[in-house]
Amino acid sequence: MTIERSCTGATAGVDDAAEFVASALAISHLPDYPLATSDIDLLRTSAIVKVPGKATMSFDGSNADVLFCTDLDRLNFFEIEESTSFGFLGSRRRNRLSVLRADDCAITEPYFDYSGGSISITRPAIPAMLTVDPRAIRLDSLCYLMHRIDREGRRVS
Repeated sequence: MTIERSCTGATAGVDDAAEFVASALAISHLPDYPLATSDIDLLRTSAIVKVPGKATMSFDGSNADVLFCTDLDRLNFFEIEESTSFGFLGSRRRNRLSVLRADDCAITEPYFDYSGGSISITRPAIPAMLTVDPRAIRLDSLCYLMHRIDREGRRVS
C-alpha cells in the first residue's frame, strides 16, 4: 500500500499519513462481509512517464525542449480525459516524453500526441506522483499513469 498525502516533508501530509497508519493498526477486527463496490477504489499503474535525460524542461514558460503547464501537478490523482494538455514541445520539437510499461499491460499505442507541438494525452488516465520539481523528475519520473481495475484485476472503463 502506498500513502501519498502531499509534498515530501510537508508536516500536514506526514501527520495525515501517521494518523491513517495508526487508525489502521487500531482496527480490532475486519468485517466478515465484503465491502460495497462503491466503497473501494482499486488502481493499477500502467505506465511511467519520464523526460529524456538530455532534454531540458520548463514549468514557467522559459525556453526548453519541453514546456510543461505551470500547474501540471493539479492533475495528480484526478481522472483525466483524452486530449488533456501537459504542455508543449519547445521550438526544436525533438524530445518527446518516454513512456515505459509499468505492469503486465503492453504499451501498443502512444500515450501522448504531439500534434502542433502540443503534448496531449491520448487516453483517459489517472496521473500519480505527478510533480513540477525538475530534480524529482530527473531522479524518478514526471508521473505514473494509472487506471481503475475491478476486484479481479480487470481494467474498468
